[in-house]
Amino acid sequence: MAICLGVKESPEFEQLRKNREVLKSPVKEVLRTAWYPIVMAAMATTIGSAWFFFTNTFMISYVTAYLGMSKSFILDCLFVVTIIQLASQPISALLAQRVGETRFLTSAALLSMLTPYPMFLLVQTHNPVAIVAGISLAVVVLSAIYAVIAGFMTPAFPTHVRYSGISIAYQLCATIAGGTTPLIGTMLAQNYKGEWLPLAVFFSVLSAVSLVGIVGLGRYRKGIRAEGAAAMLMN
Repeated sequence: MAICLGVKESPEFEQLRKNREVLKSPVKEVLRTAWYPIVMAAMATTIGSAWFFFTNTFMISYVTAYLGMSKSFILDCLFVVTIIQLASQPISALLAQRVGETRFLTSAALLSMLTPYPMFLLVQTHNPVAIVAGISLAVVVLSAIYAVIAGFMTPAFPTHVRYSGISIAYQLCATIAGGTTPLIGTMLAQNYKGEWLPLAVFFSVLSAVSLVGIVGLGRYRKGIRAEGAAAMLMN
């Protein structure tokens, strides 16, 4: 509550409030007028929601059931991974500012399609240093996307429905991707008797979904900027 009260609204929203242009039913409006960026934004955030469930919830059950590791052992490894992730996110945000959000996110999504293969190979070694390195490799890339994606989505939605659009996109992704990923991962592990390759391919598919969403949202944002520039020239 203290944080919420201390954070000011954006200048654009303050202007809407001042002009009394705040919508009474923003959800209805955003679903009617901005369904495309909602879909693209939900796809773009797939890797964030799904991978975190995969590298935490599913990874614990996978290594204990199929690799014979103790739960305390993998939890200790994941604790170190979390520290590395926390340290890497500000660096990712700064790097995105330098190279551009679209280029950064596209590159990260492409890289995330490759990271599950070394991750699973290193996890198979049962060596704590190798396990931390492998999972960290995947987590650092996906957290890099998560660190930048919120700001990347913002310009895709008109100010009067921006909060609603971003929230719906996040919740849609969390429900579909985040909720089903551990279940699908468990099913694959059971059907293939713990083989890691099908799981790694599934990781790559999730990354590809995010890549499509990032590219689609980037093009949509570019179209909005072009329309805004044309409108200014006409005025």
